[in-house]
Amino acid sequence: MNRLLRPYLTQKVRAFSLIEVGMALLIIGVLIGAVLKGKDILDSAKLFSITKDFQNIKHSVASYQDTYHYLPGDDPEANRFGTTITPGNGDQKISAEESGQVWIHLKAAGLWKNQEAPTSKLGGIYSLSTNIEGESWISLALNANGDALLTPKQAVELKAKLQSMDSDLSDEDIIIDNGQGALNNCVANGRINHDIKQKVCIIRCKLS
Repeated sequence: MNRLLRPYLTQKVRAFSLIEVGMALLIIGVLIGAVLKGKDILDSAKLFSITKDFQNIKHSVASYQDTYHYLPGDDPEANRFGTTITPGNGDQKISAEESGQVWIHLKAAGLWKNQEAPTSKLGGIYSLSTNIEGESWISLALNANGDALLTPKQAVELKAKLQSMDSDLSDEDIIIDNGQGALNNCVANGRINHDIKQKVCIIRCKLS
């Protein structure tokens, strides 16, 4: 063996003690916990932003109704804003065909900044529609097809935040539902599936 290398090759390497290994694992655990906690805080901030979106949409629609006496999208006289604006049929309901006109009417009235469907901090889009009972709702889903955007945990937290900001909202006024194709993974038999961690939920809030 080369005399110059022998001292290095025969030198013993000191092993880590159990205390050192334990400290290293503890530090790693703390770092992982901090990352996860930071993600929870970030998600909570995004959900708070979404509650503000719902409020802003409700206020804009209410202002439109107060001024023009129709729901945006359904307004039969919306071409007052210009000949390029498509009017609705004036039946006080937002149909699937009129849903895309909601934001165009609001923008033309100066009550919304864009004429495209707004997006949330978690992605997805907001849409307005009227059900067969004549109730109008704001929905948040991944897309216009109603695909899932939220995890059950996010949906439950968002519902709680919406109710905390508007005490008039009852449980029946905010609906957590299965996203398109979610196969009851979000809600089954009227109960939220808290064990699911994937995005399987959408949420709806009654307009008025």
